[in-house]
This record gives sequence, structure tokens and C-alpha cells, in this order.
Amino acid sequence: MTNFSLIILEITDTADVLTREQFFLNKFTPEYNILKEAGNSKGYKHSEKSKAQIKKERLGKKHTIDVRLKMSSTRRGVNNNFFGKKHSEDTILTLKEYAKIRKTVSKGGLSVEVFDTFTNTKQVYNSIREAAKSLATNMSTLVSRDKRGTTKLYKNRYNITINRP
Repeated sequence: MTNFSLIILEITDTADVLTREQFFLNKFTPEYNILKEAGNSKGYKHSEKSKAQIKKERLGKKHTIDVRLKMSSTRRGVNNNFFGKKHSEDTILTLKEYAKIRKTVSKGGLSVEVFDTFTNTKQVYNSIREAAKSLATNMSTLVSRDKRGTTKLYKNRYNITINRP
């Protein structure tokens, strides 16, 4: 590794780091520095090999609820890149055509167990929608009862359990 050396050019406050880094990038134009602008990766393209490696490392990992909420809040209203815009008629027609030929794979819903205390029978439904339809109610009613942890019988008759993974 004789081609590289580490030299401390300047010690500075953290507030000035990017300004000073840009100064030295401009002054020395280092050959091995991929990025031309301090603190900005604009214009840099990952190789296909790098993309595959990043994808492999991220596979199966999920953002925390807190991170997802923050990401969502920063993409609302004027911060949304489609804010104030509208699809053209041509684009709408194209999207409709793609939707017609799209192959969707239903993942299915959450199973719902409904125990009828009058008949002493249990019915298992493949989705909340299916259970709500059978009970002549709204999906939101069942979901809100589940979120609140309601244990009271529904319609003084049914014990409802939504099976979440």
C-alpha cells in the first residue's frame, strides 16, 4: 500500500468540516476521490456488483416503525415529489392498459376466528373483510375492536379474534 498515505491537513470544528473538505478537494483534486463535491454523492453511480451486494445485505431487513413514520411525514404535502401535479390523459390510459394485463398474487388477509356463544361453534374466516361481511358489519369495526383489545362480546354474542402473524 505505498500509493496511499494519511496526512492530517487541518483540525477544524465539526460545523466547518464540509467547507474545509471542499476547499482541499478543489485545491488538490485527488485522483482516487470518487466524489467531486463534499458531502454530496450526486452523479455517483454504483456498479451492478455493488448494487447486488447492497441488495443482498438489505434483504429481509425492515425499517423500524419510528423510521417509517419519519419517512412518511417527510414525504407529505409539498414534500411529495408529485404534489400539485396530475397525470396526463395518455399516462392514465397507459396505466389502465398495464393494470389490465398485470398478474396479481393475492397474499390473503389475516384470518379471523369468530366464536358464536349461542350455538357454541367457531367459524374461521380468511380475511377481516370476509368476517365483517358474515357478521353484517364494517371491517373498521372489527379492526378498531382488535386495536383497542376489546374482550366484550360483539353483538352480545360473538367472541372475535384476529390472528396476526
